[in-house]
Amino acid sequence: MKNIISAGLLFLNIIIFFNVAGCGNYITREEAMNEVKSIDLSNENIDGIMLGMVITDDKFVEEHGQFVVHPDNDDRAPDAPKKHYDLYWNGDIIIRVDKETNEILMVQPLESNTNATTMNGIAIGTSLEGVIDLYGDDYYIYEDSSQTLKEIGYADHNNNIRISFGHFYEKVTSISLGYIVD
Repeated sequence: MKNIISAGLLFLNIIIFFNVAGCGNYITREEAMNEVKSIDLSNENIDGIMLGMVITDDKFVEEHGQFVVHPDNDDRAPDAPKKHYDLYWNGDIIIRVDKETNEILMVQPLESNTNATTMNGIAIGTSLEGVIDLYGDDYYIYEDSSQTLKEIGYADHNNNIRISFGHFYEKVTSISLGYIVD
């Protein structure tokens, strides 16, 4: 009986610890973005690829080459809701493209692509301090401990644009440019 009571108290202490430590205060990426001050991202791009460009336009193909359907494009559960976009890539950059309009909804360089840069010259491998120096202090912080994901990001509420920088050991490990709501 004494062991059961001890085990119960230990379990209760663990629950209290995690609630006090903040594990119960989960904030979504969307909530974090909504709380941050807006900055102007209207001209933001990654390697010249901007949101809203049409991947079938001759000018786009001439400047950025041909993107092909990503191998994981249809990798979804059979009961998953239909998505309104397809994934394309060129081996270095993945883009999310609206199925009806062919407009780019998201741009993300692969983690191995350390040459792709944002409008301000940020690339994978750049220090987090370098990101803040160029984009400013009005960023949101999002962490998902279940996926060991840490990111800072910036939101342009007027133009519905966001850019986020995943990081590990204070270095950028991923960059994503997209719409806040697409």
